[in-house]
Amino acid sequence: MTGFWISIITVANQVGQIISFKWWGRMADKHSNGKMLAVTAVGMASAPFLTILSKNMYYLTFVNFTSVLFVSGTVLLLFNQLLEVTREENRGSFIAQYNILLAIIGFIAPQVGVYLLQLSSIDAAMNFAAVLRLLSGAVFLLFYFYMKKRYLNSNNVAIQRP
Repeated sequence: MTGFWISIITVANQVGQIISFKWWGRMADKHSNGKMLAVTAVGMASAPFLTILSKNMYYLTFVNFTSVLFVSGTVLLLFNQLLEVTREENRGSFIAQYNILLAIIGFIAPQVGVYLLQLSSIDAAMNFAAVLRLLSGAVFLLFYFYMKKRYLNSNNVAIQRP
């Protein structure tokens, strides 16, 4: 990969983020953060698998562009979900903890990926990453149903009280 292609992929990633942030915000308003997080996680799961299939730089650029659409949604929706489930009086502390954990994961995840690559092959490491992302989509969907049930139960209790 030349410097030219690295810059093309970087620009495609930035354009994808710019294009998709507002759309994910509208979808979250319409369908909820939790439900859309499940969608973004499943969309992100396709990226490692599709990357393995790449045969040329045009395809790889396209895969990176489409995968960043889901990555930007995940970033936006995770932060929105954090704001939604925290109380205002301790929200600043939770945001700080969230950012610290995100930085730690951002540091550790590539190291784990390289370790997996050394243990196996690029195909196995990428497919493992795809499976983890699919599982996170299932966890987000379960979280969505849990929060929906909790919200419905809290409204029923509030309505039944005199």
